[in-house]
Amino acid sequence: MDVLQKLEEVNIDTNEWFGFIYLIKDTISGKQYLGKKNFKSVVNKKLGKKEIKALPVTRGRNPSKKKVISESDWKNYYSSCDEIKNDPDKSKYERYLVKLCKTKASLSYYEVKYQMIYGVLESENWYNNTILGKFYRNNIINE
Repeated sequence: MDVLQKLEEVNIDTNEWFGFIYLIKDTISGKQYLGKKNFKSVVNKKLGKKEIKALPVTRGRNPSKKKVISESDWKNYYSSCDEIKNDPDKSKYERYLVKLCKTKASLSYYEVKYQMIYGVLESENWYNNTILGKFYRNNIINE
């Protein structure tokens, strides 16, 4: 793993990077979670009547939606894992930056790479229960 830095202590230029791989450690149980997070959030917002009317006349169908890009909730993000998300005591978790990635593809690649290297499905010491929605803890442990 790259040198781990606490996420709260790192100064990141979010315009230079697409996202990051993070590690969350439960300081009480010792369990960990490895995941990824984008710096930007892209939402398709429906255009209002005034916005549609203001569009220039073109051939073909007029767009009915526009892409809105904004900063994601990465600074306060704790995981997609329900066990961590629903825990009211977030102070027991330490969040670490594992790797910064410049593209969506490299972000997905490094997430899976680190999850496989550290065997997150093979040990009960990890909160992770799935990798890519294709590999599940129950299928791996029962073999």
